[in-house]
Amino acid sequence: MYTVFAEGMTDLLNSTGRIGIILPTGILTDDTTKEFFQHLISQKTLFSVTGFINEEMLFPSVLHNFKYCIITLTGSGVAIETPDFVFNCYNIADVKDKDRHFTLNLNEVKLLNPNTRTCPIFLSYKSAEITKKIYRRIPILDSDNDVNEWGISFSTMFHMSNDSHLFSVMKSEDSLPIYEAKMINQFNHRYASYNSLLDGERSHMLPESELKELQNPNYTVSACYYVLKKEILARVQLITNRNWLIGFRGIASAGLSRTIAYVCIPIVGASNSLPIVMFPSEVYDYAGCFVACMNSFVLDFSGRQKLAGPNLNFFIKRQFPVLPPTTYTQTCLWSSNGETLRDWILPRVLELTYTAWDLEPFAQDCGFNGPPFRWDEPRRFLLRCELDAAFFHLYGIERDDVAYIMDTFPIVKRRDEAAHGSYRTRDTILEIYDAMMGGQSYQTRLDPPPADSRCCHPITS
Repeated sequence: MYTVFAEGMTDLLNSTGRIGIILPTGILTDDTTKEFFQHLISQKTLFSVTGFINEEMLFPSVLHNFKYCIITLTGSGVAIETPDFVFNCYNIADVKDKDRHFTLNLNEVKLLNPNTRTCPIFLSYKSAEITKKIYRRIPILDSDNDVNEWGISFSTMFHMSNDSHLFSVMKSEDSLPIYEAKMINQFNHRYASYNSLLDGERSHMLPESELKELQNPNYTVSACYYVLKKEILARVQLITNRNWLIGFRGIASAGLSRTIAYVCIPIVGASNSLPIVMFPSEVYDYAGCFVACMNSFVLDFSGRQKLAGPNLNFFIKRQFPVLPPTTYTQTCLWSSNGETLRDWILPRVLELTYTAWDLEPFAQDCGFNGPPFRWDEPRRFLLRCELDAAFFHLYGIERDDVAYIMDTFPIVKRRDEAAHGSYRTRDTILEIYDAMMGGQSYQTRLDPPPADSRCCHPITS
């Protein structure tokens, strides 16, 4: 009903009038109501948007995380070229913070969200300016103008409600598990498990796998539901001819340090909270690079500016700024042996991903025939820092902006400071970023180097 109310209020404006309306923020950011925002920005009648989160319960009867905004409009006689925006305010003091305000014109909306032309959400003026620079350099993943260099599409394998008649809580030799978004994280297909829950109990947040479990290459997570293997294999055949899959977390949780999480998983069922990525066969050689890109801090920073709620809908994903596959055929400028970017990135993705026997098919498709790599926390930290520093360079991010972007991940920062007394992740990425600067040869900090067979489990594991 609020959309009808909003349209009715705009119809009452005369050419010199003004009006302020309190509405859910989704009227500006959601795909289903995009025509409303497109009309306001194209007709130049949008004067300002002041967005709030109800954390301080200014509306006592509304949920604390509900997002709403005050939209100020002018009549058609006054053309507003660059409306003022501020989002995620808790109180009036936040509204008065000038650094949080940014402007957008029609061309910038088309740049940032060319498919939907919905309103992006930025936390500050600087976030907006950095993101605009990124989108001027990097194409979106899948354009409505038939530009889709990855040939990518998305599939939902099983719907938890529509397909519930296929589910069983009992595991059998003829069944495979149904993975859910909360069971995976970046480069970790064994992130959390139903092992520690009582039979039949459901949980919004699952217990994370223990370190000793992750260090066991035979360990697999337990699911809540299982489906007959033949049903899953029939659906997999419609998605890929590989013996592994790429999925992503379709829900962004406030309790997690990262918004976007992609992962390689074995052949299993996947719920609607864990959509599956589909590529044409000729692109799979670069699939590992794609996963690394999607898990990078710079992509996370760019992508989460699209979110007004917890759902990472397909229309949002399609408009992420993603390096095309041809990028990875180029020479790696900081490598001393003239290898391509793919050949530099893939060993790091391989060691991060192939930590259990159930992903042996992925390793084999990467050209590796050894046992899984040991789950080594210090090595995994450095592998990820090297990848993130590389992607900051590939996205053309200046050093000061790298530091700024890293400071927009407060949970990562808080955990680092609690564990190490400093923001270790940011500082390490910046050190590696500096070492890669200007095309100078970068010597990996890892000894043995990434994906070295000395880092594997014994063949008998």
